[in-house]
Amino acid sequence: MLVFILDLGGILPGIVMSLFANDVTSFPWGLLAYPGILSLRGILNGMFCGRLSTALHLGLVRPRLRGNTRYFSELILLQVSLSAFMSLIMSLLICGTMLILGMSRYSSLISAFIVILTTINLATTFTIPLTAFTGFLAFNKGMDPDIVLYPIMSTVADVIVTSWYVIIIQLIVKSIMMGMITMLVTILSVLFIVLGLLRRSSTISFSSTLREIKTLMPLFIFLDILQLITGIFLSNAESKASNVVVPLLSIYPVLIDSIGDLGSIIGSRLTTAIALGYVSDISDMLLLSIMNFVQALSALFLAHTMISPLPMIIMGGSLSIGTIIATILLMDTISSLIIFITAFMITVIASRSGYDPDNFVNPIISTIADMVTTASLLLVIVL
Repeated sequence: MLVFILDLGGILPGIVMSLFANDVTSFPWGLLAYPGILSLRGILNGMFCGRLSTALHLGLVRPRLRGNTRYFSELILLQVSLSAFMSLIMSLLICGTMLILGMSRYSSLISAFIVILTTINLATTFTIPLTAFTGFLAFNKGMDPDIVLYPIMSTVADVIVTSWYVIIIQLIVKSIMMGMITMLVTILSVLFIVLGLLRRSSTISFSSTLREIKTLMPLFIFLDILQLITGIFLSNAESKASNVVVPLLSIYPVLIDSIGDLGSIIGSRLTTAIALGYVSDISDMLLLSIMNFVQALSALFLAHTMISPLPMIIMGGSLSIGTIIATILLMDTISSLIIFITAFMITVIASRSGYDPDNFVNPIISTIADMVTTASLLLVIVL
């Protein structure tokens, strides 16, 4: 039922993208940047969800917004700081790619930089309190945040980030100056949040946050490059068959979101089980993961069969419903197996190596889910 409801809600960002597809595709970076922005949202929010869920189980975070622990404040500070660093890196990567591919004009580089940097940081600012509130509410109601938190927030965050992406693009269309003012206000807001956190709790050291960012940065840059490849795939697909790709944008966020959710459930439940000492050897870990995988995949098949054709029916399109369902179920099977293997291996390797698996599972899973989904989109065009 949860998967069905989330897929239904996941239609919204796809519809938004379809409605404003002409404005988005009018920029050479429009589809090039979109998968990366969605993926970076998944990386940042996924890591936050994973660590928050485990921390709630371990008692490191109290299930309330006010008067919480130092650990909770450090999590928020890390999220805001990572968002600022990674949005800057992604903006530069996109602009560099445009130069290499010969897609750039001076105005295009400026507009791409403004939209990417502003969208990511605005989305992060909005999703942090929503994620915390959702996790606390679920925990206080007796639900397992490892199961419900990331799936819910990945859907909500997709709506938020897609809406801001379209809004900022609309501002850029009207005036570059309006976009620059919005970016400046966003940067000042991020600085205000960081300074507020540091001032509120004297026990928080920004130097420790920087050390953690330094540890995570190589992984995040690698994932950014993978996201960029995904964006190139989608941009090339649109240039080859825009009559197919534009209608498929209505279900694109649903697909990448739900596959990432499946991997998050598997990874988050396994990381919590390891942290609580419920499982210790590989066989127990594998059995638990397989049980979670079968349950999640069954729900995914049912939800995608019922939900995914709806945007095409509402918005219209040249593809038949039978073709859509068959393609989606094939994509589900292939990508889910890849995600399952990835989630299990990352969790086991990270935990056995002394690292926090919550820093790696959701970020890597969300990126791979996006790449697999976009590859499936290209397969549809080829066939």
